Amino acid sequence: MRYAIPRCYCELIDTRIYTRSYLKRTVLEDLIRTRDIKKVHIKRVLSPAEIEQRRATMSKAQLKKTSVATLSQPLSTWMWQLVDKTSSKGSSLKGGAEDKSEGAFGAEVGVGEDWGHLNRRRRRAREEKVERDVRWMRKLQSARAEAEDS
Repeated sequence: MRYAIPRCYCELIDTRIYTRSYLKRTVLEDLIRTRDIKKVHIKRVLSPAEIEQRRATMSKAQLKKTSVATLSQPLSTWMWQLVDKTSSKGSSLKGGAEDKSEGAFGAEVGVGEDWGHLNRRRRRAREEKVERDVRWMRKLQSARAEAEDS
């Protein structure tokens, strides 16, 4: 039996996501790790169609307790949002210039590395070790600069 040879590599890849658990555990975790998406908190009001859908799934006892006015209140919702890579480069939590110097300064001891594959205990220990090594490197750098000045 002969098999058809695909024209491109993309025909070999199955891009369908069959289960919700695969989406949550594999796809979303990978997108978070690569910082392509982030979770954002919003408050939104349900549309009339969503209110009707919620009322249709409620039991009779729940319908007596809740009213349409209660369902039309703003709800807290966590949603996934794509990260805009172009605008996030200029702004960071610590500041652009400091972050660049930090990454370039301690790169040999592990600054800027991704420790997401480690469990919580090992990740915390690794980050503490990197911080300790960076402090030591800064002391060495200041001692060398002081020795050169003298």
